[in-house]
Amino acid sequence: MCEVESANPVAPLHPIESKAIALYRTHVSEETEQAALEILLDICASEADFAEGEVVPWSNSVLAGAALVCPQAQHAKLMQSRAEGTTIDDGTYVVGDEMKPGTYRTAKGIRDCYWERTSGTGRTLDNDFVQFAPQGVSVRIRADDGGFVSRGCGTWTRAN
Repeated sequence: MCEVESANPVAPLHPIESKAIALYRTHVSEETEQAALEILLDICASEADFAEGEVVPWSNSVLAGAALVCPQAQHAKLMQSRAEGTTIDDGTYVVGDEMKPGTYRTAKGIRDCYWERTSGTGRTLDNDFVQFAPQGVSVRIRADDGGFVSRGCGTWTRAN
């Protein structure tokens, strides 16, 4: 006796969904297409995670994928700027890959903020520990910098 499982047809992906999933898979390669799409849609729906100064736990490629599948989301512009590396949070970034060169600024009233510019080999080029900056902190990231580190500074936004 043969048993045939009933087929559960899945609608073909839209080209934008396929591109978004490909971006997601550069960060998490083992996810199925459906699981990846569900996660991207969850990111689209998680507006609370995109409050000003909130650290966003997703990589640039995942945020770029989410911005593709939900361009009308209330926080789509912020997701896209983070995906492009023009808005970053505390963390460690490779200049040119994860963030663009330029002048970045924090919000006003920053306390206990440490930042560091590094060479491609990890040598410290410039750094500062800011105890209090009523007008915020500004740092120029050069195209030949290797990396940038931020701790306790919150969100940095590229000014140019």
